[in-house]
Amino acid sequence: MLNYFPKIYDYELFYSIYSRLKQDINVQSNQSFKEIVFKRPNEYIEIFYINEPSDVLRSFISKNYIINDLYYNHTMFFYWSVFLNESDKENALRKLISNDKSFLEYLSPRPKHKHQKIFLKYCPLCAKENREQYHETYWNAFHQIPEINVCVIHGCKLKDSSVHVNNSRIINFLTAENCINDDYSYDMGTIGEIKAAKYLYQLVVRKQSLKNSITMFDVFYRKLIQKKYINQLSWLQHKSVFLDNFKQYLSDNNINEACQIKAMSSIFLNKANPLRTIHILLFLDIQISDIFVCKTAKQIDSELIERIRSEYTKDNGINKLAKQYHILPCNVSKIINGQYEVEKQKLISQNYAHSSSRNIPPKGKRYSELDKKYYPKIEYYIDLYFKDSDKVRRLTVGGFNAFMQQICQDIRRNDFYYMPQCYKYIKTKEKPIEDYWVDKIKYIVDQIDSNYISYSELKGTVHIIEKNMIKAMDILQYRYPETYLKIQKNNKKA
Repeated sequence: MLNYFPKIYDYELFYSIYSRLKQDINVQSNQSFKEIVFKRPNEYIEIFYINEPSDVLRSFISKNYIINDLYYNHTMFFYWSVFLNESDKENALRKLISNDKSFLEYLSPRPKHKHQKIFLKYCPLCAKENREQYHETYWNAFHQIPEINVCVIHGCKLKDSSVHVNNSRIINFLTAENCINDDYSYDMGTIGEIKAAKYLYQLVVRKQSLKNSITMFDVFYRKLIQKKYINQLSWLQHKSVFLDNFKQYLSDNNINEACQIKAMSSIFLNKANPLRTIHILLFLDIQISDIFVCKTAKQIDSELIERIRSEYTKDNGINKLAKQYHILPCNVSKIINGQYEVEKQKLISQNYAHSSSRNIPPKGKRYSELDKKYYPKIEYYIDLYFKDSDKVRRLTVGGFNAFMQQICQDIRRNDFYYMPQCYKYIKTKEKPIEDYWVDKIKYIVDQIDSNYISYSELKGTVHIIEKNMIKAMDILQYRYPETYLKIQKNNKKA
């Protein structure tokens, strides 16, 4: 019977609590101790979260502690759930407490450390202060965040201990007091690292969540408009400007390449790396207090529409309003004529800013219902898929799914792979990749003003590798000889 539990310190990892408990009750064998505290004693020791507690331990902690606070503050849940909305965070925490592994599907993915040795980390100043206050130190959860290398309190660089972590698991129970020496020398982190770490700390200790209707895109939206990275209502994204400026921000603050983003769309994902999201919040100069009171993009757009309608006069015409609010004149005209409804627009937030629950694989019943809903209209949507682009397009399940995500709110990533009738129909319409190459080449050649195009210029335009280009040219010669000759003649001329 377990009748003792050590005092729990602020944001102390469960692993640290277990290690001190093992030492305090003087159990020498790791296996014997696991049998006391774990339901499955043969498991490795989990670092970031918690092994399922034994019935004895669960009974003890449920009587003496608030379970939700214990799991939230003493695992890495507080970090990987920091940008979840209220309902998703509540669901994920409930699953974590009940040991349902699907809680991970709600959270930001863990970083992968291939071929890299990872150790438990500590802050020398925290260790010193803990020993002065508690006469011992402990493993702090904030120090184990993989992407953060500075202390969230002191801003000094974290040091590696001798305790090796293998894929977030560990073999022995080792207390921080026995593993951390009394060398308290330290180096300070960069300004950018310190700023991001302190921002995270303030976010976590507030213990607030996004409102259920809010996504990270909504949080970014107003600032993206103000800084002219997005044109409101027209959804024109100035991607290159955003990416260049963000890259410069990282460089100015000496932040490593891990926080770089290759596509503007990746900043709107709720399941993106939390540290990267924090750097974007800092880059856009968004205060923590603004995160939890922001309006949705639709609300912001609706307010703009009402403002334009109220300000429209003969003296304040369409072109003047369009220039004032940086939106297209045609959209101003639609707004004034009552033809523009924000709910019907393809919001960029529908493309990118899905709540994290969109990433959870749904059950079979949902797929069946979607299949029944979309299969009767599948030909209409396929026609729409091709009409939506003025370039050569190849029908694939993945490409069609991405297109449908933009126009249908109930479609999630990879849904059409699990909708049997729709999937089968799309596969029957799917062109061989060789035919797509040929059509792409023909399209490019037909678009040129001159009668000829060089082979090298063509290859650079269609972005097809050499071995595939050779295959495509063989088919082109047989199928479209006139197009083929335009390329060949120019080569002879050259």
